[in-house]
Amino acid sequence: MNGGPRHFAAATVLAVVVASLMSACATTPRPAGGARSLDVIAQEELASAVAGSASLFEAIQQLRPAWLRTRGPIGVMHGADTASVGIAAPPFGLLPAVAVNQMVSENRDILHSVPVGTVKTVRFLTGREATTRYGPDYVNGLIDVTTQTAVQAR
Repeated sequence: MNGGPRHFAAATVLAVVVASLMSACATTPRPAGGARSLDVIAQEELASAVAGSASLFEAIQQLRPAWLRTRGPIGVMHGADTASVGIAAPPFGLLPAVAVNQMVSENRDILHSVPVGTVKTVRFLTGREATTRYGPDYVNGLIDVTTQTAVQAR
């Protein structure tokens, strides 16, 4: 026997459950005001969340602290002198690089000198996005800052 009515009933119940779950996922409303992007901080979010005199570093630290964390393998070699064992250190260490108006800086401290009020957008590029846009030295990602003066110059 192939299960007959019981098999049909079980298959029907399963189909209804799957359809219900798919429908629930497709109709889940977004939070009021739209969902916050995890990879972009817009001027409006900066203005509403941070005091006008704060540096961009402080704003990122408050709004997207994960952007400032180290990336890469954690293990025996993490933090060790990799050159002494013949392993090249990744470019810029394990932290993401920084670009302001498409000019990459090896000095991440530049984020401390950028006033929040001058920023149009800040975008975090993954390693894949950063190496595609800026070259192979940015496998740890890149914090891409666009200021209002760069937008006006276009």
